[in-house]
Amino acid sequence: MSRLWSAWHNGAPERPAKSSLKALLEGLALLTLAFLMTLLLLEGGVRLVRPQDPDVYNSEKFLRLYPAPGEPQTLVPNSVGNYSGVPVRINSIGLRDREVGVPKPANVFRVLAIGDSVTFGFGVRVEESYPKRLETLLNAAGGSSTKRFEVINAGVPATGLVSYLQYLETKGPLLEPDLVLVGIVLNDIMDYDAVSAGGNSQNRHSRLRQWLSELNRALLLHSHLYLLVYMRAKSIAYQTGAADFSAAYEFDFLAVQPPSDRQERAWKSSLTRLNQLVDAARQPGVPLVLVVFPEEIQLNARELDLYRRTLRLTLDNSPLDGIPQRRLTEFARVHQVPLVDLLPRFRESHTSPLFLRNRAISHDWVHPSPAGHAAAAEEIHAALRRLELLAPSGKR
Repeated sequence: MSRLWSAWHNGAPERPAKSSLKALLEGLALLTLAFLMTLLLLEGGVRLVRPQDPDVYNSEKFLRLYPAPGEPQTLVPNSVGNYSGVPVRINSIGLRDREVGVPKPANVFRVLAIGDSVTFGFGVRVEESYPKRLETLLNAAGGSSTKRFEVINAGVPATGLVSYLQYLETKGPLLEPDLVLVGIVLNDIMDYDAVSAGGNSQNRHSRLRQWLSELNRALLLHSHLYLLVYMRAKSIAYQTGAADFSAAYEFDFLAVQPPSDRQERAWKSSLTRLNQLVDAARQPGVPLVLVVFPEEIQLNARELDLYRRTLRLTLDNSPLDGIPQRRLTEFARVHQVPLVDLLPRFRESHTSPLFLRNRAISHDWVHPSPAGHAAAAEEIHAALRRLELLAPSGKR
């Protein structure tokens, strides 16, 4: 009996160890369940008291996010959404516009506006975008009573100069434009060769980053609680310096930074693509006009300081020099293509904010507000009149 007792006693610590591990796992399970229940209750509360708009970041309803290799980003025909707080409707041929006649109706002068999210009209209604405002101005100005102007909005978010060229070459001829406008935003100035070469990186870091990005996107689209916290946390993180705003959006500010080898590579790559765009328009004999949109930090020292104070943007006064506009103007002069520089007009217009404001980052340095689109349309309209480019092709 004493041996049995001794054997049992010597092995006794094993049983309490298993019990402790089991208790720990049970405790963790209860904590996890309590945490999930709390999140569910908070999610329900936010949906009831402060419902969010899950479509504020949802471009999947109308934008093909993953085109085939070598194909440009395109819009999904006959799709609808409510992106960035405004309704979005795509017509049957993949344009954020009303239905467009193909072939082009008689007595119509058609302007094709190619560009990215600025031309698309990010954050504004389609009728507030500069292509549609320009269309209104052209038709109101009159001229021949039998001639009607159409300005087709061919803007596609998240694109650049390569996509503009592809659109002009593939879909442009179907629309039979009499004039092409190419909206250039300063974040179009990038090293396209480097982006193309690094686009298929499959290292562990990039896969993890992609997975986190997909998780973030899924939560933004499906959780009102996450969306509410994300919008506030992102703004606070940049304002307090917890997140590096300059690093997160470095490509947006490359063109306005002090000169560097990296910037020069971006200019060389971008001007090569611009040259291809000009040549692609000249082959069918369609006039092309470059329209250069400024960034808000270029308008004046006050606006630049606003970004330094609220978002901790680390830039010197280089954005105020207007160097990107001068380089593009010189390119246009050498290649004998008209260019509309919107920076002077935007600097003169101080009656209302010319760029969007939102909750996530508080300031949008790229996308014009309705007032900014109106100013752009007025300046483009005046330039087209001055350049006498509003006669049908072959009649100038």
